[in-house]
Amino acid sequence: MEKKVHEPKLLGLIAGAGDMPKEVIRFANLAGIEIATAALLNMADPGYEHICEKYISVHLGELEKTVAFFQKLGVSEILFAGKVDKTRLFDPTLTLDASSQKLFSALGQRNDDAILGAVARFFGEAGIKVLDSTHLLKMILPERGLMTRVPLNEDVLSDIHFGFRMAKAIGDLDIGQTVVVKNGIVLAVEAIEGTDQAILRGGALCNGGAVVVKVSKPKQDLRFDMPTIGPVTIEHCIRAGIKAIAIEAGSTILLNSGEVLRLAEENGIDIISL
Repeated sequence: MEKKVHEPKLLGLIAGAGDMPKEVIRFANLAGIEIATAALLNMADPGYEHICEKYISVHLGELEKTVAFFQKLGVSEILFAGKVDKTRLFDPTLTLDASSQKLFSALGQRNDDAILGAVARFFGEAGIKVLDSTHLLKMILPERGLMTRVPLNEDVLSDIHFGFRMAKAIGDLDIGQTVVVKNGIVLAVEAIEGTDQAILRGGALCNGGAVVVKVSKPKQDLRFDMPTIGPVTIEHCIRAGIKAIAIEAGSTILLNSGEVLRLAEENGIDIISL
């Protein structure tokens, strides 16, 4: 009797900017899972066609093309990974296909949760389930504790706990996930511009020594916009003269942790997971 050969499981990936999509692909490969990638043009890094056998590039407003790509391959589950530059939504050159136009025109609010929830429903109606973005990355969610070697002083700890409350508050309003604080004062709040620009804005308002706090939203949808830090985050913190970074244990994706900790310690930046 001929032995049946099992095909590897196929998952879809919509790749935005940064290293997170590549981490998804790396961990999928380790698990024997094949990834079909739809990379967002002008956002995703180049080169996905070289690491994914099944690949397409799509514009932000091409929902129909994206769904057709996954349906043709028989993909029934997808992941979102990587940063999506939401300022592109205000770009007059952005072209939306008919489904995207209908989706956006039906939205009462256009905050993150409303937009991403509507996109997930669109895929769901097409028979494609959106999985949690941590589906393959649970092993790189940090545990609670100090991650760098130098103990935090009381002033920094006070700012961290203050910033944690403030970050949770703006997250509850679906504004952002990050605040920059110093001496009990909020210097910057993340909004549509993203974490890196919020860090630079906050750092520019003080003579070094500020604290960055990044948390998940109180009602975080695990399918989208999970708080993430990586080497690029640390590089922006170095430029901004940041003293410490606080993230949320079990709810933050830590990319390339070895490089993150090396850069942080070499530049006197403490990292703690709360």
